[in-house]
Amino acid sequence: MRSFFWKHYPTLYMLPFVMATTRISQVAEIGEVLRWIVLMLGCLMAIDSGFKRAGWKRKFVTVADIVISLFLLLFLVSEFWTIQPWVSAQRAASMILLYGCSFWTLWEYCDRFSEKILLQKFLYGLGILFTINLLSQFVIPGTWMVGRFRGIFVNPNNIGLILSVVAPLAIGQWLSTRQKSYLAIVAVFLLNLLACGSRGALVGISIAVVAILISLFFKRASRALFVSTAAV
Repeated sequence: MRSFFWKHYPTLYMLPFVMATTRISQVAEIGEVLRWIVLMLGCLMAIDSGFKRAGWKRKFVTVADIVISLFLLLFLVSEFWTIQPWVSAQRAASMILLYGCSFWTLWEYCDRFSEKILLQKFLYGLGILFTINLLSQFVIPGTWMVGRFRGIFVNPNNIGLILSVVAPLAIGQWLSTRQKSYLAIVAVFLLNLLACGSRGALVGISIAVVAILISLFFKRASRALFVSTAAV
């Protein structure tokens, strides 16, 4: 059971956050609970491994760790002067757990299984989820909001926000591997993006794709500058 959980942790890590943004109240409530469980289990895994990272068997701290820790400490202390201390405390605790999972547990996952497998788990899981989101319009009423598609999400912008982060990763993986599975995921993401009508996400993804193309196909700085200028 533990090995299964560890092998599929990236998918389990991502799923509750997406569930919590859906407009199906039961699913959102389950997602909120699962989010805490997955984050706490992830941090426990980091503790159990002795905070192993980048092949090291003993814990070590980088400058980035110090800066992030100071920011999280400030965020935690701020609860004493907010109008909703309990909400601020929950957010601070969530960010601390998220930092532990992102910078320690997932880092160790990459060391053990590779970044390729990590991205594969993320993108395959999201590809299935956004396929379900597209199909939801044939089953669930109210999937369109003022001419924009929202599917199972609360707001069309939720779709744009998620895809602005993961769509460039999917496009980059397809350009690097030419695997049909990644092409299918890119197609699903783009259909969701066009349907939700998020212009900010579309612009962000376009800029990211330009950067990816530059890094893949243009090695000379002069050519990179020319392509960047033309794209803008």
